[in-house]
Amino acid sequence: MKEDCATGMSAPHGCTDDRDVVAHFKEALEQRIGADRFRMWFTHGVSFAVANKSDETRANENQGVENQADTEPAATADSSIVRGCVMVRVRGQFALDRLRKNFLNELRAAAMHACGSSTHVAVELAQPEPAQADLPLLGEDASASRATPSSENDSSHPAAGNLVAGDADTGKRDTGTGETQQPSAGGARRRGELTRGRSKRGQAASGSSSRGRTMSMSQLVAHGAGTARERRRPPVVDSAAMLDMPSEFTSATAQPKSKSSATGKRSSRNAAGQSAANNAAGSNAGAGSADGKKSAAPQRPMNASTFVSGSCNQLAFTAMTMVCQQPGLASPLFLCGPSGTGKTHMLSAIADQFRRRHRMRRVMHLSAEQFTNDFITSVGNSGITSFRRRYREVDALLIDDVQFLGSKKATLREVLYTVETLANAGRPLIFSGSHAPTEIQGLTQELAGRMASGLVCPVGALDLTTRQTILRRWLGDTCQFPLDDDMVEQLTSMLAGDGRVISGVVNTINLLQRMYGRNPTMDEVRRFGGDVLRSAKPVASLSVIETAVCDAFQLPLDVLRSRTQTRAVTEPRMLAMYLSRQMTSAAYTEIARHFGGKSHSTAIAAEKNVKGWIEKGKSIGRGQTAMSAQEAIERIESLMRA
Repeated sequence: MKEDCATGMSAPHGCTDDRDVVAHFKEALEQRIGADRFRMWFTHGVSFAVANKSDETRANENQGVENQADTEPAATADSSIVRGCVMVRVRGQFALDRLRKNFLNELRAAAMHACGSSTHVAVELAQPEPAQADLPLLGEDASASRATPSSENDSSHPAAGNLVAGDADTGKRDTGTGETQQPSAGGARRRGELTRGRSKRGQAASGSSSRGRTMSMSQLVAHGAGTARERRRPPVVDSAAMLDMPSEFTSATAQPKSKSSATGKRSSRNAAGQSAANNAAGSNAGAGSADGKKSAAPQRPMNASTFVSGSCNQLAFTAMTMVCQQPGLASPLFLCGPSGTGKTHMLSAIADQFRRRHRMRRVMHLSAEQFTNDFITSVGNSGITSFRRRYREVDALLIDDVQFLGSKKATLREVLYTVETLANAGRPLIFSGSHAPTEIQGLTQELAGRMASGLVCPVGALDLTTRQTILRRWLGDTCQFPLDDDMVEQLTSMLAGDGRVISGVVNTINLLQRMYGRNPTMDEVRRFGGDVLRSAKPVASLSVIETAVCDAFQLPLDVLRSRTQTRAVTEPRMLAMYLSRQMTSAAYTEIARHFGGKSHSTAIAAEKNVKGWIEKGKSIGRGQTAMSAQEAIERIESLMRA
């Protein structure tokens, strides 16, 4: 490579070196193929450079027959063509084949734009640099062996060196009579033992060996390959000694530390590594014993025993129980509902039952974002074959937040083929999303049909009874003092149907109990946790209610204010008036004026009609959007919270 532009290559855009040429080349390429395709194919594992004559010749030899049909023969090239070469090095063979097949013309056009004339473009496979693997070494100071030169090792034992030199001459010894005497076999063995004994004594007298020995296979099995690395680790610093901790915490960690130091004294072979490990384990054990029962894991376990079922999720809970008993009975299973209703909890519980009850070893549970990131990484690193093997040879596949896959064409195509492969093999498939698969925007019709072919179970927002049960359970597991029933009921009525908001309120109460040393009052909870409590209730206004109703029934935004009198519009309009009266402080006249400029009697009649629909369970809407009045209200509230 050259620091300046390649010989004969012009720089019309102010390019003074190779870096400017490469920068202009990348900008021109991004403009031609688009920012998304450039980010996907030319960001990870692809490097650009300007080659000299030797690099250009080697690149032409590497491409060979693959570019023979696309490139012009060199013998017929015009003399005005620049002889520089833009090198595109790709890290994987899969990406190399795709770039040569789909982007070669764009690469040439970008090179011509950046360099000012016709320029050769070479796409080749990047050669990884060879790396020397470090072998595990034995010795008290293995790190000193890397810093000590080899010449010092040769001169550190002069006696041993002379002995070796002398032994080299013992093959033929002068007897003093002018004849040479061949040494006997017994004498050779004795001299060999003497040589080894003296060399060992010389190393012991030097105090420490300058270079450790390579471990044999038996030593690796007996002592482990990480002993030398553990000796080089920095010492563990006691956090209680560095910080001014209260006496109750330092006393809890003092006893395990003394035990660990005693244990380290008894084990003399690897005292340094064992004492550091025992100190760390003792500190963790002491901290756990200081809190006792309340020192639970920061994340609550998500399994079948900790899931709280109620009227809001009874259908999904029954489907989860059925799938755990018979995994292939209803596959694929799709759980849809707003955020914070327990969809991820149910997927984790199903995966746990698959592993424990059915002994499935390859259960893949991940989010749609993780699947997408893994797919993009595998495409850039030529690992598409291993990617497909990793996801298509599993015993069960569970994907959370499917709505993330919307409008990602390549990822959707890969998900579709993966679902088809696993479905044909009879493997259980579990999905979850914010909406039903046919209502998720950007999801292809084929994939939505595959996901909806099994069982689609809606999960509603947490109702009052379920919220109260969850709140009582989490308060008992987290807080130090039990709360009064009246305060629990007040908090339950103030919370919305989002489990994550309930967790935030529980953590706030736990913090206030630790701060005051008693149960906080309701005013104190509102003072310090008011933001969480206010966010639990949806922000209601006439415009917000109108938008949520239109989204729920898939109507245009301005249709509720029009004079349309069709049944598909009048029923959602009356429902919007009812919700406006229930959730806002607007008067009948203001509500009627907002929805089409009608009189206040229209809003009063709409409220009475919707109350009758709720009592009778009447269906509202037409076609795919048809639902009961109560279900429509719950769905609109979920959309307003989102």
